[in-house]
Amino acid sequence: MLEPMTLGNMRANGIHTLAVRCLVFDYCHETVLEVDSYGKDIPVPAFEPCVVCTACGAIGADVRPN
Repeated sequence: MLEPMTLGNMRANGIHTLAVRCLVFDYCHETVLEVDSYGKDIPVPAFEPCVVCTACGAIGADVRPN
């Protein structure tokens, strides 16, 4: 099984932001999250259950390197 991408892996590839999309299907809320202040060992999927949509209040999101 492959290990998930970490923020350190992203930065090594020149990527410093995450694309975040709300999981509420009636809406299409999207944003970009700058993650340079977070530790390099944090896996990208760790953000998914923690994100709160500022537009509708939904918890959880699809999070990918931007």
